[in-house]
Amino acid sequence: MRGNDGRKIDRRTLEAIRLRAVQQVESGVRVEEVAAALGFSRAAVFAWVAKYRSEGEQSLHRRPAPGRAPILGARQLTELARLVVGGQPRQYGLDGALWTRETVGSLAADAFGVALSTAALGRALDRLGLAPRHPLHQAPDADAEWLAAWRRDRLPELRAESARRGAVCYLVGGGSVLGAEPVTLISAVTGRAGLRFAALPGAPGLRLAQEFSARLLSDAGGPVTMLVHGELAPLFSWAAALEPQNPLWVVTTHPVVEPEPCPAAGRNSATRWRHRGAVQAPGLPATRFIRCQAAARPVLTAEGGRRRPLPNI
Repeated sequence: MRGNDGRKIDRRTLEAIRLRAVQQVESGVRVEEVAAALGFSRAAVFAWVAKYRSEGEQSLHRRPAPGRAPILGARQLTELARLVVGGQPRQYGLDGALWTRETVGSLAADAFGVALSTAALGRALDRLGLAPRHPLHQAPDADAEWLAAWRRDRLPELRAESARRGAVCYLVGGGSVLGAEPVTLISAVTGRAGLRFAALPGAPGLRLAQEFSARLLSDAGGPVTMLVHGELAPLFSWAAALEPQNPLWVVTTHPVVEPEPCPAAGRNSATRWRHRGAVQAPGLPATRFIRCQAAARPVLTAEGGRRRPLPNI
């Protein structure tokens, strides 16, 4: 094998060489000269030129590596979603009323006889649109300056008050997974027990907020402080009327959506949703969406009613 074997060249560089070689041949340079200059055989250059002339320039571009096949197929993903959406780990002999990645992995191991790594499990949940995110990372349009100040100044106060009450403090957030069959995904995170979530069938509403609160209280086994952030915050306003001795204490930051025309949607269109990735398993929401940044900029209202508009970025 010669020292300048083309198989040792990375895919990006080899694509550039192919395109350059065909460009030179098409401009009138002899194939022999191009092959000698680039260090490839005449047959290789002739093959590139023939492919270009029959299939176009796109045929010379590198193709993405196929990658490793998913451990769970579409049929298994469908079954996993059926078990998780609306279900609780305790129904399947596991601990807890809310899901964690570990309990979903244990469920998959019991149901399909496969062991999923944390990364593989995260990819499977993401394909289903059920990958929970940290509540404070769910709003890409959030006022970063306001949020940083709240985390620095107000969050420690709330945690201290929660500790005084003898409660576990959770950050709670979530939203709806849009599609033919709506699913509400609500997640809660605490430094003591990590991220846990519930995938509840139906659009966001009071009933789902109350069901999630009951599940979180059950898992915590004692008083709970819920710091609710994001679009679901108004759904937990009912907790403000609870008695002080109630084991559930809820503090919310309320987003107020101010729609404005989205350039991607055309004139006078107030909202625009764009496709982010198809869900593979049938029977679940057909797509996952995110709101166009220009279409809905949240204005966070702090606990005291202060309103701070977002910068016009």
